[in-house]
Amino acid sequence: MARPRKPSDLFVANGWWLEIPGLVSPHFETLDGLGIESADVMIVDAGTNVEFKFPTQIARYTELSLTRTLDGSSDDAVLEDIVQRCIHQGYKFDATVVKTHWSQEIFRLALVGMRFKTIAEPSLDVNGEEKYTMNLTATIDYYYKI
Repeated sequence: MARPRKPSDLFVANGWWLEIPGLVSPHFETLDGLGIESADVMIVDAGTNVEFKFPTQIARYTELSLTRTLDGSSDDAVLEDIVQRCIHQGYKFDATVVKTHWSQEIFRLALVGMRFKTIAEPSLDVNGEEKYTMNLTATIDYYYKI
């Protein structure tokens, strides 16, 4: 595994891909929002008016935002089918994020219970020359490093 030599060789945000069952090479360009948050219970002390926060021990996995440019490949139709099944039938699947550094795999994240919630078309501007980038929102039940 490639490990950076600190401080001159840090990890960069590029060099990753998302593996989804059924897709050959889905070419997602961004994946934002992957994280965990802890819920709190708040109690206010009547004498001091200080608000104390205590953990509920419930971990919430944040919502994901992904972008992908339509490229005319067979993955366009397969991904559209997956998204429609997620939205209309509650379909969930497991996916994997693979992170590389200098072309060496450094870790994988297993995304368990992934489900696409929304898919949005880009702005259809008659004068636009941008690529046709789809915006997708997804949820996961949890993730862990493999």
